[in-house]
Amino acid sequence: ELDATDHRLARDRARAAVQSSQARLALAQQQLTRARELVDQGFFSREALNARETDVQLAQSELAAQRAQLATAEHALAKTRINAPFDASVKERLAQAGEFVAAGTPLYVLTQTDASEVSAQIALADVAGVRASGQVEFVASDRTVPLKLLRVSATVSAPARTVEVRLAPQQPVIVGSAGQLRWSDHRPHLPASLLVQRAGRLGVFVVESGKARFVPLPQAQEGRAAAAELAPNALVVVGGHAALQDGQAVTLSR
Repeated sequence: ELDATDHRLARDRARAAVQSSQARLALAQQQLTRARELVDQGFFSREALNARETDVQLAQSELAAQRAQLATAEHALAKTRINAPFDASVKERLAQAGEFVAAGTPLYVLTQTDASEVSAQIALADVAGVRASGQVEFVASDRTVPLKLLRVSATVSAPARTVEVRLAPQQPVIVGSAGQLRWSDHRPHLPASLLVQRAGRLGVFVVESGKARFVPLPQAQEGRAAAAELAPNALVVVGGHAALQDGQAVTLSR
């Protein structure tokens, strides 16, 4: 909470001004009512009645202005108390009591204590697998917690080519816990040992009509098994593929 002394005094002055304007308006309305009665009796001129009506209008305008000033003062006073946008605990305090701070200066680092989420950076190639997986888990120490996918970031982090995914734990998890994300991908995969690079692209060789044909796998990453949508009867080269070239004759062996 910021020092609210000046703002509280300004609020009190504005409140007193509203009360004063209300009293003046009440008096002006009483005088107008009396003036109308005197006009009907012939003891008051029409010009004087117009003056009384003007006094009421001025008092009403003054009261509206004072109420606006009061609302402004109350709004400024409310801004001296900083409320967290969610239930949280203080992880780090960045300012001390009595310290002068500029607008926009961070005061606390908070850790959300309710509706916790698991955040993970995964390879762009794994997004489809996570979306299609029926079982995603958070593994920490000796505990495994099932997760539900909430959203996938639309921004790719360079140069790692990863995206952030947010998942909801289906069991309580201590905020700040670190672990691994594990999921099952039902798509067929080829082991990383079969991947080769040709013309800057990763892929595998298959045999067609006695010749090797290079099949690029756009989402493949070095050192990781790659999802491959090949024909069920495709013959994948598993030996000698490191030096193989596209279109080269191959010999099948058992």
